[in-house]
Amino acid sequence: MSSGKGRYGPREKKTSIKNSIGRLLIFLALLIIQFYWVYNLLVNLDKKYPILSTVAEVLALLLVVVINENNSNVSMKVPFIILILAVPFMGVLLLILLEFSSNTWRIRRRFRDIDSKLAPYLSSKKDLLGEIGKESRRAKNIFRYLKNYAGYPAYNDTDIKYFKEASLALDDLVEDLKSARDFIFMEYHAIEDRESFRRIHEVLREKAASGVEVRILYDDIGSFVFINHDFIKRMAEDKIKARVFNPMMPVFNLFINNRDHRKYTIIDGKVAFTGGFNIANEYFNVTSPYGHWKDTGVRIEGPAVDSLTSMFLEMWNVSKKKDQDTDMSRFFNRAEPQVTERGFICPYAD
Repeated sequence: MSSGKGRYGPREKKTSIKNSIGRLLIFLALLIIQFYWVYNLLVNLDKKYPILSTVAEVLALLLVVVINENNSNVSMKVPFIILILAVPFMGVLLLILLEFSSNTWRIRRRFRDIDSKLAPYLSSKKDLLGEIGKESRRAKNIFRYLKNYAGYPAYNDTDIKYFKEASLALDDLVEDLKSARDFIFMEYHAIEDRESFRRIHEVLREKAASGVEVRILYDDIGSFVFINHDFIKRMAEDKIKARVFNPMMPVFNLFINNRDHRKYTIIDGKVAFTGGFNIANEYFNVTSPYGHWKDTGVRIEGPAVDSLTSMFLEMWNVSKKKDQDTDMSRFFNRAEPQVTERGFICPYAD
């Protein structure tokens, strides 16, 4: 399914997934209709009740002060402040929808619940801040921040192998998958059901058939033009559990902007692969729609894999209310210490 060859390899038509364009058009059309309806409602309210504009402007000024004093991410503060000051009525409404919608609170509560269950598996790790401080005070402050803010500990008993090209990581990943005995977890922003994934899928199918627990989690928007609507069903036929994070719904919902950009594979809680690459042909230069794609990766072996396992179980259980893990202890403390080289590592997520 290529449309000729480019300078770096065969070109690729992303639109080959038949249901993607139709689904996208329907989604956009329904969203536009909803935005248009809300816009007209606000305009009519403003004309009929001018006092609402005055109230919105006062609220906007108060909210700007509150947002500015908040400890949230600056990258989120500035856009909201600009929006609220430029269009007070719309800005105030959007902020209320974002902060007080039932969907937002429901998701936040789900995250809190699962994080509270996972926290003990990481908080019990040895505190290495004293040792890190002997090497570098600056590094100690960074590791301490990651532990206090995100809850992820440092490790000094884990080996790392660096891959300068994603294709090299893929080769090692496939080989390590073949050695899986208990479970395989994969979480990616984008998975493309073509040659690169099929190399992996072949191994996953064999492992699942032999009793290995295999789970795949992917982001709906990231994989939008890569995966057909029956992907989860086809994986289930191979005894592979697949879930989609935050499916796109043609209903106005501010949580739609929350996407899963994590990219890693975990094997038996002992080995993990992560980096900048998704499981799609272009990342491994099987196809080259944008020229030669440069992404790097790492292979992690040792106790630090527990942090990545925690990240996966968090997103896996948040993505679906039913069929959640009740006993997660079986996924932790499985790796033997690895000390080929001396150093510290801290896998973390926000």
